[in-house]
This record gives sequence, structure tokens and C-alpha cells, in this order.
Amino acid sequence: HTAARSFTCELCGRGFSRKSHLARHQAVHTGTRPHGCGQCSKRFSSKTNLVRHQAVHTGHRPYICSQCGKSF
Repeated sequence: HTAARSFTCELCGRGFSRKSHLARHQAVHTGTRPHGCGQCSKRFSSKTNLVRHQAVHTGHRPYICSQCGKSF
């Protein structure tokens, strides 16, 4: 939390410690969504969000609650 944030967004002033994080953030302002789902028409700004979305189609639920046993 104390790392220098030397990469600053020119549009909103938010700072980032890595240039790649700034580049990913800029999709918020541009609306760029280069990652498309092969199963439906949805598109995402990050590959992480695409992978998370794909569980909708596969039914994959990798996390199991230790209290009740339900998966999500």
C-alpha cells in the first residue's frame, strides 16, 4: 500500500504502480472490450472477467463453502 504510484491516468488522476495496470484501467474511459466470449456476444475489458463469465456457460463452480457444502 505504500508503493509509489508513478503511472497516473490523465483522465481521472488515479495512480498505478505499474504501467500495465494503467493500461488496463484506461478501458474504463475508452470502453474498449477486446476479450469476447465464444459462447455468446458478451465482451470484456479484461481476460480475468472473461474467464469468470465463462462459468455461466460451463456451470463450473470451483469454490465450496466449508459450512454448508454449497458451491459457487
